[in-house]
Amino acid sequence: VVGLSVGLAVGLHGFTKQSILPVILMLYATPQATILPLFVLIFGIGTAAKIAFGVSHGIIPVIVTTVAGVQNLRPHLLRAAHSMGANRWQVFTSIIFPHMIPSFFTGMRLGMTAVLLGVLLAELYVSTAGIGFYTRLFAESFSPPDLFALISVLAAIAVTLNELCRMAERHFSRWNIG
Repeated sequence: VVGLSVGLAVGLHGFTKQSILPVILMLYATPQATILPLFVLIFGIGTAAKIAFGVSHGIIPVIVTTVAGVQNLRPHLLRAAHSMGANRWQVFTSIIFPHMIPSFFTGMRLGMTAVLLGVLLAELYVSTAGIGFYTRLFAESFSPPDLFALISVLAAIAVTLNELCRMAERHFSRWNIG
């Protein structure tokens, strides 16, 4: 929700696009593992740091792809809607929202994978429990069967989340038959 809201705000307004998008792209280009210590300092070692670090991984792809979806909107569609007397809400619900849905869900898929990666990284380095902790434990204790089982669980979670995202995309883009 936050990624979609920020992406729409940045994509729909020229000033916010010019002022905020470069900062967002800079954050996206920064290797997230290098800022993990900042999250630990701010949130401490625990669940809050893992969640915040995971969200920081996943929110930026949603913002960037939402901005791209809004920016790829054909201007003649907006002009046609305005010339036919459409108000701002009608333009948003009938033109902008349907056209940015594919880009948004692309960002959601990338973001979900990135969130899993972020939480896993946080748990690898600053946790005493969780999937990342057990990944490190099984790798250090040379326990391949347990490690493969854990990787299988992570893969199942990723596939399930991807399928849920695909079903939501299909629901919100019923109008798109191609």
